[in-house]
Amino acid sequence: MEAWIAQIRFDPAVEAKIKEKHQLTAARVREAVALGAADRVDWHTDPVYGRRLIATGTDADGHGIVAYLRPLDQDEETWECLTAMMEG
Repeated sequence: MEAWIAQIRFDPAVEAKIKEKHQLTAARVREAVALGAADRVDWHTDPVYGRRLIATGTDADGHGIVAYLRPLDQDEETWECLTAMMEG
């Protein structure tokens, strides 16, 4: 099933975590994977975390970014970022 990522929402705690732990901002994650920017999107089912979308893309500086997303409203193509990190 194809997934289009129109919007990504960030819980303040997740946004703080990815900034502190992975030196990423919400803007960089959106730039890398939203609005058709993602190089790859794959559904993944984890026994602990459940079903989520893994989106990978590149930011303006050429850094690879991986985002783990959960659908909030698939009709509006809105997703919640569960976490994100630099590739590699």
